[in-house]
Amino acid sequence: MKKYIIIFILIFTTNIPYTYAQYGDYYDGKQSYNYGDMEKPKKNISYENKKHYIGISPSLYIPTGKTAYIKDFTGIGGGVDLRYKYNLHKIFAFAGTLRYNYAGGSDLNENTDGKITINTDFHLIDFQFLAVLQYDDIKVTKGFIPYISAGMDVAVSIENSKTTTYRNDGDGSLYPINTIKRNGETSSNVGFVVGGGLRYSFSNNFVTGIGVDYTHVFTNHDYSGVRVFIEAGYRF
Repeated sequence: MKKYIIIFILIFTTNIPYTYAQYGDYYDGKQSYNYGDMEKPKKNISYENKKHYIGISPSLYIPTGKTAYIKDFTGIGGGVDLRYKYNLHKIFAFAGTLRYNYAGGSDLNENTDGKITINTDFHLIDFQFLAVLQYDDIKVTKGFIPYISAGMDVAVSIENSKTTTYRNDGDGSLYPINTIKRNGETSSNVGFVVGGGLRYSFSNNFVTGIGVDYTHVFTNHDYSGVRVFIEAGYRF
Protein backbone atom coordinates (compact mmCIF):
# COMPACT_ATOMS: atom_id res chain seq x y z
CA MET A 1 0.00 0.00 0.00
CA LYS A 2 2.80 2.42 0.90
CA LYS A 3 4.36 1.66 -2.45
CA TYR A 4 1.27 2.84 -4.33
CA ILE A 5 0.97 5.98 -2.16
CA ILE A 6 4.59 6.96 -2.93
CA ILE A 7 4.07 6.40 -6.67
CA PHE A 8 0.91 8.55 -6.58
CA ILE A 9 2.70 11.40 -4.77
CA LEU A 10 5.57 11.35 -7.27
CA ILE A 11 3.24 11.46 -10.27
CA PHE A 12 1.19 14.29 -8.72
CA THR A 13 4.15 16.50 -7.83
CA THR A 14 5.87 16.12 -11.19
CA ASN A 15 2.69 17.17 -13.00
CA ILE A 16 2.10 20.34 -10.99
CA PRO A 17 3.95 22.61 -13.57
CA TYR A 18 1.90 21.16 -16.40
CA THR A 19 -1.27 21.64 -14.39
CA TYR A 20 -0.50 25.34 -13.96
CA ALA A 21 0.71 25.74 -17.54
CA GLN A 22 -2.69 24.83 -18.92
CA TYR A 23 -3.91 28.22 -17.75
CA GLY A 24 -1.15 30.00 -19.69
CA ASP A 25 1.48 29.42 -22.37
CA TYR A 26 4.53 29.15 -20.18
CA TYR A 27 5.29 28.13 -16.62
CA ASP A 28 8.55 29.22 -15.02
CA GLY A 29 8.21 27.09 -11.89
CA LYS A 30 6.38 29.79 -9.95
CA GLN A 31 3.65 31.16 -12.22
CA SER A 32 2.25 30.86 -15.72
CA TYR A 33 2.47 33.45 -18.52
CA ASN A 34 0.81 34.14 -21.81
CA TYR A 35 3.20 34.76 -24.69
CA GLY A 36 1.29 37.92 -25.55
CA ASP A 37 2.22 39.36 -22.16
CA MET A 38 5.93 38.63 -22.47
CA GLU A 39 8.39 41.24 -23.78
CA LYS A 40 9.84 40.51 -27.18
CA PRO A 41 13.61 40.20 -27.26
CA LYS A 42 15.28 43.36 -28.57
CA LYS A 43 17.33 43.05 -31.71
CA ASN A 44 20.85 44.35 -31.47
CA ILE A 45 21.13 46.29 -34.75
CA SER A 46 24.28 48.26 -35.50
CA TYR A 47 24.72 50.72 -38.37
CA GLU A 48 28.05 51.77 -39.79
CA ASN A 49 28.81 55.04 -41.50
CA LYS A 50 28.89 54.78 -45.27
CA LYS A 51 32.40 54.92 -46.69
CA HIS A 52 31.64 55.85 -50.31
CA TYR A 53 29.91 58.86 -51.83
CA ILE A 54 29.18 59.64 -55.48
CA GLY A 55 27.47 62.80 -56.64
CA ILE A 56 26.73 65.14 -59.53
CA SER A 57 27.00 68.92 -59.27
CA PRO A 58 25.88 71.54 -61.81
CA SER A 59 27.85 74.73 -61.29
CA LEU A 60 28.26 78.39 -62.21
CA TYR A 61 31.76 79.74 -62.91
CA ILE A 62 32.95 83.28 -62.12
CA PRO A 63 36.44 84.10 -63.49
CA THR A 64 38.92 86.05 -61.35
CA GLY A 65 41.99 86.43 -63.61
CA LYS A 66 42.99 89.91 -64.81
CA THR A 67 42.29 88.90 -68.40
CA ALA A 68 40.02 85.99 -67.54
CA TYR A 69 39.10 84.13 -70.67
CA ILE A 70 35.37 84.75 -70.36
CA LYS A 71 35.35 88.00 -68.36
CA ASP A 72 35.29 90.05 -71.58
CA PHE A 73 32.68 87.77 -73.09
CA THR A 74 29.71 86.66 -71.00
CA GLY A 75 31.24 87.27 -67.55
CA ILE A 76 30.11 83.87 -66.32
CA GLY A 77 30.25 80.24 -67.38
CA GLY A 78 28.78 76.94 -66.34
CA GLY A 79 29.38 73.24 -66.17
CA VAL A 80 28.93 70.02 -64.27
CA ASP A 81 31.03 67.97 -61.82
CA LEU A 82 31.16 64.26 -61.08
CA ARG A 83 32.37 63.66 -57.53
CA TYR A 84 33.62 60.67 -55.57
CA LYS A 85 34.57 60.58 -51.88
CA TYR A 86 36.00 57.82 -49.73
CA ASN A 87 35.67 58.18 -45.95
CA LEU A 88 38.72 57.08 -44.01
CA HIS A 89 37.00 58.38 -40.87
CA LYS A 90 33.94 60.43 -40.05
CA ILE A 91 36.18 63.54 -39.97
CA PHE A 92 38.63 62.78 -42.81
CA ALA A 93 38.25 61.61 -46.40
CA PHE A 94 39.87 61.62 -49.83
CA ALA A 95 37.92 62.82 -52.86
CA GLY A 96 38.22 63.15 -56.60
CA THR A 97 36.34 65.38 -59.05
CA LEU A 98 35.97 65.28 -62.82
CA ARG A 99 34.75 68.71 -63.92
CA TYR A 100 33.62 70.10 -67.25
CA ASN A 101 33.02 73.81 -67.87
CA TYR A 102 31.97 75.70 -70.96
CA ALA A 103 32.09 79.42 -71.64
CA GLY A 104 31.83 81.55 -74.70
CA GLY A 105 30.69 84.79 -76.23
CA SER A 106 31.76 87.77 -78.27
CA ASP A 107 34.26 90.54 -77.62
CA LEU A 108 34.35 93.81 -79.55
CA ASN A 109 37.22 96.26 -80.07
CA GLU A 110 36.42 99.45 -82.02
CA ASN A 111 38.55 102.32 -83.32
CA THR A 112 38.28 105.04 -85.93
CA ASP A 113 39.42 102.69 -88.71
CA GLY A 114 36.92 99.94 -87.94
CA LYS A 115 36.39 97.21 -85.40
CA ILE A 116 37.47 93.70 -84.49
CA THR A 117 35.08 91.05 -83.20
CA ILE A 118 36.24 87.87 -81.48
CA ASN A 119 33.87 84.95 -81.04
CA THR A 120 35.33 82.36 -78.69
CA ASP A 121 34.27 79.04 -77.21
CA PHE A 122 36.21 77.55 -74.29
CA HIS A 123 35.96 74.02 -72.93
CA LEU A 124 37.70 73.18 -69.66
CA ILE A 125 38.18 69.66 -68.29
CA ASP A 126 39.51 69.53 -64.72
CA PHE A 127 40.75 66.60 -62.62
CA GLN A 128 40.91 67.37 -58.91
CA PHE A 129 42.42 65.34 -56.08
CA LEU A 130 41.26 66.50 -52.65
CA ALA A 131 41.74 65.96 -48.93
CA VAL A 132 38.50 66.56 -47.03
CA LEU A 133 37.85 67.57 -43.42
CA GLN A 134 34.24 66.87 -42.51
CA TYR A 135 31.79 65.69 -39.91
CA ASP A 136 30.07 62.74 -41.54
CA ASP A 137 28.46 60.87 -38.65
CA ILE A 138 25.02 60.20 -40.14
CA LYS A 139 23.91 56.62 -39.52
CA VAL A 140 20.14 56.11 -39.74
CA THR A 141 18.74 59.59 -39.10
CA LYS A 142 18.64 62.79 -41.13
CA GLY A 143 21.36 65.35 -40.61
CA PHE A 144 23.87 67.86 -41.95
CA ILE A 145 27.39 67.06 -43.17
CA PRO A 146 29.67 70.14 -43.20
CA TYR A 147 33.04 69.91 -44.94
CA ILE A 148 36.05 71.82 -46.24
CA SER A 149 38.49 70.55 -48.85
CA ALA A 150 41.81 71.38 -50.51
CA GLY A 151 43.91 69.74 -53.17
CA MET A 152 45.48 69.72 -56.62
CA ASP A 153 43.84 70.70 -59.90
CA VAL A 154 45.01 69.53 -63.34
CA ALA A 155 43.11 71.07 -66.26
CA VAL A 156 43.01 70.76 -70.02
CA SER A 157 41.55 73.68 -72.00
CA ILE A 158 40.23 73.54 -75.56
CA GLU A 159 39.70 76.82 -77.42
CA ASN A 160 37.83 77.57 -80.63
CA SER A 161 37.85 81.17 -81.85
CA LYS A 162 36.96 83.30 -84.85
CA THR A 163 38.42 86.79 -85.22
CA THR A 164 36.96 89.12 -87.85
CA THR A 165 38.38 92.53 -88.72
CA TYR A 166 36.06 95.19 -90.19
CA ARG A 167 37.11 98.38 -91.99
CA ASN A 168 35.20 101.67 -92.28
CA ASP A 169 34.50 102.82 -95.81
CA GLY A 170 33.90 106.38 -96.89
CA ASP A 171 30.21 106.51 -95.92
CA GLY A 172 30.77 105.02 -92.45
CA SER A 173 29.70 101.49 -93.32
CA LEU A 174 31.72 98.49 -92.07
CA TYR A 175 32.86 95.63 -94.27
CA PRO A 176 34.97 92.57 -93.31
CA ILE A 177 38.52 92.48 -94.59
CA ASN A 178 40.00 89.52 -92.72
CA THR A 179 38.87 86.46 -90.76
CA ILE A 180 41.09 84.19 -88.68
CA LYS A 181 39.82 80.90 -87.24
CA ARG A 182 41.51 78.81 -84.56
CA ASN A 183 39.96 75.47 -83.75
CA GLY A 184 40.91 72.87 -81.17
CA GLU A 185 43.84 74.70 -79.60
CA THR A 186 44.66 72.90 -76.35
CA SER A 187 46.77 73.68 -73.31
CA SER A 188 47.48 71.96 -70.00
CA ASN A 189 47.36 73.78 -66.68
CA VAL A 190 48.18 72.97 -63.05
CA GLY A 191 46.94 74.65 -59.88
CA PHE A 192 45.25 74.14 -56.55
CA VAL A 193 41.66 74.22 -55.36
CA VAL A 194 40.08 75.02 -51.98
CA GLY A 195 36.42 74.84 -51.11
CA GLY A 196 33.70 74.03 -48.66
CA GLY A 197 30.05 73.20 -48.44
CA LEU A 198 27.17 71.73 -46.54
CA ARG A 199 25.42 68.48 -47.41
CA TYR A 200 22.12 67.27 -45.99
CA SER A 201 21.37 63.57 -45.69
CA PHE A 202 17.70 62.65 -46.12
CA SER A 203 18.47 59.10 -45.04
CA ASN A 204 21.46 56.87 -44.63
CA ASN A 205 21.98 57.01 -48.42
CA PHE A 206 20.51 60.02 -50.24
CA VAL A 207 22.23 63.40 -49.96
CA THR A 208 21.88 66.89 -51.39
CA GLY A 209 23.95 69.99 -50.78
CA ILE A 210 25.46 73.33 -51.79
CA GLY A 211 29.07 74.45 -51.99
CA VAL A 212 31.66 76.85 -53.35
CA ASP A 213 35.31 76.45 -54.36
CA TYR A 214 38.14 78.52 -55.76
CA THR A 215 40.61 77.21 -58.31
CA HIS A 216 43.95 79.01 -58.76
CA VAL A 217 45.88 78.04 -61.88
CA PHE A 218 49.64 78.60 -61.73
CA THR A 219 50.40 78.14 -65.42
CA ASN A 220 47.65 80.46 -66.71
CA HIS A 221 45.87 82.64 -64.20
CA ASP A 222 43.18 83.42 -66.80
CA TYR A 223 41.64 80.06 -65.94
CA SER A 224 41.40 80.79 -62.20
CA GLY A 225 37.96 81.36 -60.79
CA VAL A 226 35.18 80.70 -58.29
CA ARG A 227 32.58 77.99 -58.77
CA VAL A 228 29.23 77.88 -56.98
CA PHE A 229 27.40 74.57 -57.18
CA ILE A 230 24.53 72.46 -55.95
CA GLU A 231 24.79 68.69 -55.72
CA ALA A 232 22.88 65.46 -55.28
CA GLY A 233 24.52 62.21 -54.31
CA TYR A 234 24.33 58.71 -52.90
CA ARG A 235 26.22 57.22 -49.93
CA PHE A 236 26.99 53.51 -49.84
